[in-house]
Parts: sequence; C-alpha cells; structure tokens
Amino acid sequence: MAVCLGGCFLASNLVHAWADARYYVPVTAFTRYLPLYHPLRNKGLLAKLGLVDRNRAREQGLVAALGRPPDGALHYPLAPLRCEPRQPMLNVLLVVIDAMRADALRPGVAPRMEEFAQSAIRFDEHYSGGNSSRAGLFSLFYGLPATYWDTFAGFARPPVLMDLFRQYGYQFGLFASSPVYLSVVGLDRTALARVPNLRLETSSPYPGSSGRDRTLTDEWYQWLDKRNPSLPFLGFLYYDSVVAIEVPDDYPPVAPAPAGASTQERLHARYSTAVHFVDSLIGQVIDDLKRRKLLDSTLVIITSDHGMEFDESGLGFKGHGTAFSDYQLHTPLLVRWPGKAPGHVVRRTSHFDVVPTLLTELFGCTNPPSDYASGHSLFSDAPWDWLIAHSHNDFALIEPNQVTIVYPSGYEIRDQNYRLVQNPQLSRDHLRAAMQEMRRFYR
Repeated sequence: MAVCLGGCFLASNLVHAWADARYYVPVTAFTRYLPLYHPLRNKGLLAKLGLVDRNRAREQGLVAALGRPPDGALHYPLAPLRCEPRQPMLNVLLVVIDAMRADALRPGVAPRMEEFAQSAIRFDEHYSGGNSSRAGLFSLFYGLPATYWDTFAGFARPPVLMDLFRQYGYQFGLFASSPVYLSVVGLDRTALARVPNLRLETSSPYPGSSGRDRTLTDEWYQWLDKRNPSLPFLGFLYYDSVVAIEVPDDYPPVAPAPAGASTQERLHARYSTAVHFVDSLIGQVIDDLKRRKLLDSTLVIITSDHGMEFDESGLGFKGHGTAFSDYQLHTPLLVRWPGKAPGHVVRRTSHFDVVPTLLTELFGCTNPPSDYASGHSLFSDAPWDWLIAHSHNDFALIEPNQVTIVYPSGYEIRDQNYRLVQNPQLSRDHLRAAMQEMRRFYR
C-alpha cells in the first residue's frame, strides 16, 4: 500500500511538472480545485532537465508578480484636483440593478428601461470592472481596479467623486436594498465611507428582496419630498431582486420556461421576471421625476454592478463571481444627460470610464483622468485594448480575443468563447501595463 501511494504521489507530481513545463492548461487548471495539493514547481530543476522553456518561465514570473501585494502607502489622487463645476449644477441619479446583464435590456424583459433608452445614450459594449458586487461597485465609484479595495477600505477612503459631491453641497439620497455593510458589498467602508448618518439597510413590511426594493423606492419619493429644492442632489438606488431572482408572489412571469426546460433554463426564466419587476419600479422612478419636473435637470445613469450566467456555454459556470465571461461582465449602461443628444455608442466602454466622465463633464475638472482613475471619459472616444476585472479572490486581464485569469497558484487563458486555451500565449505588454495600473496609486 505504501509503495502504491508513493507511486501515485510521484506520478502526480511528474504529470503536473510535465504539464506545467509545456503550459498544458487542461492539467494545470485543476490544481486550484484540489485542496492541500502542492505539486512540483521547481523551475530551476525543470529547466536543468530540459522540461521548461525559460522564456515561458519569465512570462509566468510576470503573472506571479501581478498577484503580489504592493509595498508602500496609498497616494490618491496623484495630484490635487482642479475643478470648476458647470452651472447650473445638475442633479445626479445613479440606479444600479444588482446582477442585470446587458442582454436583459430588451423590450420583453425591461420595457421601461428600453423606453428610457430612446431619450438616453446607450452604451452597447459596456463592461463592469468585476463579476461580483464588491468589485463591480468599486470600479463604478472609483474608476480603479478592485485590487485596491482592501487598501481603500482599510483607510475608509471614499473616492474623489464623493469628495466633490460633498464639496459642492450635494444632498445625498442613498438607498440600497442590500445592507451596505455586508462584506460582499462593503460600501460603508469604501464609496459611502464618511457619509454622515449613512442609511445602512432597508427595513420593509414586505417579504424578501422584492419587498425591500419596493420600500426603498417609496422611501426615495419621501426623501425627494423633504429635500431642499435650492440644492442639487445625488440619488443612489441599488436594487436587489434580480440577483436574488425573486419577485412578489402575485407577479406574473414574463418568460415562462418551455416544457422540459433544464434547471438553469427555468432559473433564467425567473431571472427575466425579476428584471421585469425591477424595471417596473425604475419606470415609476422616471415617471416621478417627470411629475416633479426634475427630469430635465437630472443626470440619470442606469447600470449594473455585474451580470449573471446560467451555464449557456455548457462549461458549468453559473451565477456570478464564478467566471470572467461576457455573461458576468457585460452590463447595460444608459446615460440621460440634459443637453446631450440621445444615441448609441458601440465601442467598448467600462465602469472605469464613469468617474472620469463625471469629473470632466459635470465638475469641470481639468486634471488628466490618470490622476485619479484608470479610464477615460465616456465621450472621449478613447478605446481600450485591455481591462482589469476582479472577483472575490482572483482577477483577470480582459482582452478582445482572450481572458487571462490570475489565481494565487497560477493562471489560465481562455478564448473569446471562454474555453481553455491549451497552449496559451501571454500578452506580456498588456500584463505589464496591468501590473503598473494596479500599483500606480501606491508610493
């Protein structure tokens, strides 16, 4: 028995060493799923045995460097902001639907948002900076990779965007269905840190996420009733029913699953109904702004923190926070900006671009966006060749034709259909640029 176990141990290490030397991902990708498994990784020995390509070894070293925490203190922003807000100051309403993916924005599922899109600027190829709520919201409010989350949370350092809203006297109407102090959200320690009398959670007489979504909408109306009309406001509505895939018991389904549907297909059908329910609430919010004659003085942004997957690819990925696929990263973005014509933007944009847009277009900041963010203004026509996306513990370099996922124990590369590439080629220049971006705000 001991000989058998010893032989299995030796064989497993030799097989892994062979696969690692040849970057054969179908074998090495399984390492992270095996607890307490520490295969042979001695690159020097493998190189002497002729099993390792030294150039590839250097590439792998680059990936390992991406995963190491940086040294030094936070230096943010890189230079003092120089801003002169445009007058009159617009109100801002940011609506975030947790887990609404881009293809849910269609007439049969989200008719009110589809109608709203006709008077807004619709960004068709918009991507979140994460496949989970914490990462997605961080990229939206900061315009930075969520690899910085721990540092900003440790200092309770809000983004410069929120600094400016406070500096210029905005009233805050901040309403979230999911408690802002939950670790999966973490808004109380990051984006909404230092907000006086921060509303931490929503209590509702109605059950579940759908009940809290109804209540936060009603409380938003009550807040508008009481606000000071002489001052601009920032509204934040964060809806939860879609990620919970939950609607009121009497809410009719909008996309019944066909007979013989799989579990994931039935779940997707309920998900579409949840989108429809939240869409109805958002439609009421827009109608209310019109009734109050506030719509034409309010910048309205509707988006999501991340998407949702139902194993459409057949690769076993479900929910969110499980893959860096289009299903989990591609989100809707609608921007209705008074004074700007409605339209369609088909080039790639990301959550990293929202903060630079608000700082340059709303607050009149003349700093280059690189002083405080990783993106560009949504209206700058600046393309991006790569994007950093974060999950709970992993992150990825997103490129048009491939995704490089970096784990604590290694990496894997997937193609544009999110299938493993057996003989991957690292984008070394993009990886170096990503590493620089994830360290740029440390001294």
